[in-house]
Amino acid sequence: MEKTEEKGMFKKIYNWFRNLSVKGFFGMIIMIFIIIIILSSVSFLPSILGRISSSLSAALYSIFVPAEGATVTTDRKIINSGEEFNITFKKATETPGLFTVSYACDPNVNLFSVETSGLKEIDCETPYYLLENETAIQIRPITKDNVVRLVIDGSFENNDDQKSEKVGVVRITVKNDSVGTVTDTPTKTPPTVNPVAPKIPATNISAPTYYGKPDLAIRVLQVGLLNNGTNFITTQNQFTYANMVGIKFEVRNDGSTNTGLWSFTASLPSLSTPIYNSSTQISLRPGESIIYTLGFSNLTNQSTSLITINVDPQNSVSENIEYNNIVTYPITNTSYNSNYYNNNNYSNGCYINGIFTYNCQNNYYNNLDVSCYAEPNDPETGDRVRWYSDVTGGDGDYDYDWSGTNSLNSSVKNPTKTYSTSGTKRATITVTDGDHNEATATCSVYVD
Repeated sequence: MEKTEEKGMFKKIYNWFRNLSVKGFFGMIIMIFIIIIILSSVSFLPSILGRISSSLSAALYSIFVPAEGATVTTDRKIINSGEEFNITFKKATETPGLFTVSYACDPNVNLFSVETSGLKEIDCETPYYLLENETAIQIRPITKDNVVRLVIDGSFENNDDQKSEKVGVVRITVKNDSVGTVTDTPTKTPPTVNPVAPKIPATNISAPTYYGKPDLAIRVLQVGLLNNGTNFITTQNQFTYANMVGIKFEVRNDGSTNTGLWSFTASLPSLSTPIYNSSTQISLRPGESIIYTLGFSNLTNQSTSLITINVDPQNSVSENIEYNNIVTYPITNTSYNSNYYNNNNYSNGCYINGIFTYNCQNNYYNNLDVSCYAEPNDPETGDRVRWYSDVTGGDGDYDYDWSGTNSLNSSVKNPTKTYSTSGTKRATITVTDGDHNEATATCSVYVD
């Protein structure tokens, strides 16, 4: 009895599997196909994630910055020879620098700056610097002609990069009523006519002038740890392999014409995105700029490496200056594995400008140095002497401290001073970078 029941049970199981295999044949094929797809997806998952990680390893966003507002105006448009008028400057930002005036040469007119020490002639076609923090100048024109019309350029020279940007022009008419007009044998007295002032065109505000060309210039604003959610950078220079590094930089048109379309590339110390190529960027008008934040991760196994950004690498924009299109910035990888290099006999070396070298003591960004000089190099008493500083090395974030003869004291890069006595004038400049490294230089000039 028990054996019969056992045979019946096995038969039922056999019939169940046979029916399942027949009825579910096509279902089993579909299930097998789905399983193959799942297994294939799992096997390729690292590659897929790697591609996603690669695409996310470099992120970019930008902020457009319009041109700075700057004006130059005069309190009078028509001036008699020997009288005085004022030119006043106004700039939207507090960028440290000096204003200048200049004008084209005209044999019939001379301009003089009215100063406490007396009149100082303003040489034609030569920038005449206002003193530090001055935003106005009083000018006295002298002419031997009946009427002379002048165009006076007003410019601003940035203390940091020494670039001169034209902020506007003023147009004036200088009259000399003592100079009469001569006519050929007048036959009768002309009728009396009320004098009508000549019509002066409205002042036009022009952009920085560099021979009618654009000028793309780049500068680093900040480097540090990038928050992907807020795009906020916490300033630092040391990172681990997994950190998202952020660099904020500005590209500005310092020229006098529109740039047209352009682009930039970035060489990054990243295994997943060693080269970043931007899309085509919008044309920038004179004075306009864009601030970019570029983020990347997956750092290369180097103790020290460089971020290099190159604006307009194909030279598609015809510019007045090309050398200001590239900027580099060093960063440190604290998760750097020195054993890799030790095993390859690289234990005593380091990377400088992305190239391995054993001469590590010449690491450029720690070698802060400064020199100075004066212009003009043969000044006379009452002339304005400008002291120039030339800084190399360091981290690029400099503070300046000038001291010297006749109470010279300034914290700008290139100060000016007028000396009322003759003799040798000395100036000492001390530069401090963001890492508190210091460099000092002393220079001198003899005032006749």
